[in-house]
Amino acid sequence: MPDSRFFSSRGPLSLAVLAEVGGAQLVRPDDGDRLIDTVSEGPTATADALAYCASKSAVRRLAVDAGACVTTGVLAAEVPRSVACLTAANPRLAFARIAAALFPALPLQPGVSERAVVDPDASLAQDCRIEAGAVIGANAEVGAGAWVGPNSTIGPGVVLGPRTRVDANVTIVCAVIGADVRIHAGARIGQDGFGFVLASKDEGHVRVPQLGRVRIEDRADIGANTCIDRGALGDTVIGEGAFLDNLVHVGHNVQVGPHVVLAGQCGIGGSSSIGAFSTAGGQVGIADHITVGHKCQIGGQAGVTRDLDDDAKVAGTPAVPVARYLRQAVALERLANRRGQAGGGAAS
Repeated sequence: MPDSRFFSSRGPLSLAVLAEVGGAQLVRPDDGDRLIDTVSEGPTATADALAYCASKSAVRRLAVDAGACVTTGVLAAEVPRSVACLTAANPRLAFARIAAALFPALPLQPGVSERAVVDPDASLAQDCRIEAGAVIGANAEVGAGAWVGPNSTIGPGVVLGPRTRVDANVTIVCAVIGADVRIHAGARIGQDGFGFVLASKDEGHVRVPQLGRVRIEDRADIGANTCIDRGALGDTVIGEGAFLDNLVHVGHNVQVGPHVVLAGQCGIGGSSSIGAFSTAGGQVGIADHITVGHKCQIGGQAGVTRDLDDDAKVAGTPAVPVARYLRQAVALERLANRRGQAGGGAAS
């Protein structure tokens, strides 16, 4: 259950209102007047709480004293009679919308802290918020309703679009960022890409100037301590609505398409592209100059060394179609077992 020290509820709200917000249907319309003040895990849900139940086991663990739950139509019959029930085709989406209605983001309090450093040539919208320790460089633009957190640096010429939120200890240089973007604490955006050329044995490596930018489109979400390098000449692009988890690295000139999801510790090599609505599990590595198609699914820890067509589903290193990966795993286990038997010992 959300801790009131950190999250403020705007409830109580009636179930009828919450059903409309979540795009859900009340199983018993008479429950529409029941008031809900919070959300909770099923086993600990109280009379003023709404829980999310996506499986039979979750319904079985649901507290009989819970105020309400949101689930599928198939599972609704399993919900205790004492609990008001909402159904939705996508109950997780309904729950997300209901939780957001009960616990909206705190309203922005416009202003510039006395302990912020703002260059006189920077352009700040009147209703933005700049926290203590933040640095805003020359010719930077901070849009209406944007928020720059404590000790974050917005470099010269950087553009932050309306309602974009930059959390604490973020650095942004050489970047143009759209509206409603969320950049979590410690992210590093727009620094030099990893570009160099070997001159000679004596001189060693010579850095290639990185003269591009980072462009982050509207409603993207950038995780904590994620690093996005600027392009060498063109832009590194994070598409509209893309979600990058914590500790993701995006190399220079990478093109991340709209609504792509990259889980923690993914690394995307320079000049690669990832098509719209593709997903990559944790610790996926994509080599440089790779093209990943639209709606691809890449299993955790996979290593992608070849281009992927649209709708590909791959796993393993090097990444291969999931069916082949599973056959390889079975064949390897059988081979290990045969060798163990031939050697007179049991396979571990």
